[in-house]
Amino acid sequence: MERWTHKFEVKPGRWVVVPSAEERLYGKALLKRLQKLWLPPSYFYHLNPGGHVAALKSHLEHAYFGSFDIEDFFGSINRSRLIRILKPKMGYMKAREVANRSLVKLKRNEESYYCLPFGFIQSAYLASMCLEQSMLGGVLSACSSSHTVHVSVYMDDLIVSSDDLQALQESMDAILAAAMRSRFPISEAKTQPPSEKITVFNVILSTGHLEITPERLREFRIALSEAESEEQINGILNYVRSINPSQVSLLIS
Repeated sequence: MERWTHKFEVKPGRWVVVPSAEERLYGKALLKRLQKLWLPPSYFYHLNPGGHVAALKSHLEHAYFGSFDIEDFFGSINRSRLIRILKPKMGYMKAREVANRSLVKLKRNEESYYCLPFGFIQSAYLASMCLEQSMLGGVLSACSSSHTVHVSVYMDDLIVSSDDLQALQESMDAILAAAMRSRFPISEAKTQPPSEKITVFNVILSTGHLEITPERLREFRIALSEAESEEQINGILNYVRSINPSQVSLLIS
């Protein structure tokens, strides 16, 4: 059975798979079942209302911020990890079936490997289950439960904030160590150490303030000039308004 109609590489080693109609139906049914078996933490903003905008706003009251980016998040999920996470929830046979159906064989640096693909409906939920149940997930949960550090997860982007600079640094050290132990590699280039200001999702985050980066605003301005419908225009303006209402005037002036 062909599980996808085609696939394409968005950058070296990162593939997007377009599922077939049958696979899309399977993914929808599986996702409904998974949602009954596991409830994501409130700080997993990619699986809860509000998305990355809510994730950013959840940090506004703090003084210091830091962030991590998990490299190849879906690619870190292999067959054994997936079966191990699903087995307690649905039994070994069903867990193996889900793993076999959800993983695909892709190529990276001329080497073949199996992983969750971008494009399958169930991929984000399965990857998030694996993250939450890992050592890294345990540290993130501890941060979220603390009274001094706040954490948000949006797929592979982790933001941590605090009013206590030392506590923030210690938490980030713990997250980094746990990520290595959990085999969720962290991008060194994209890591932002504790600071009074960081940039995530093309948005500058500081105490009580969000601001879309100038580069991203320029992209929005071009998109507005090329928009072919009121829906597209309103979508851009409403997004900018949700981040920083004062920046809307910069787009329509």
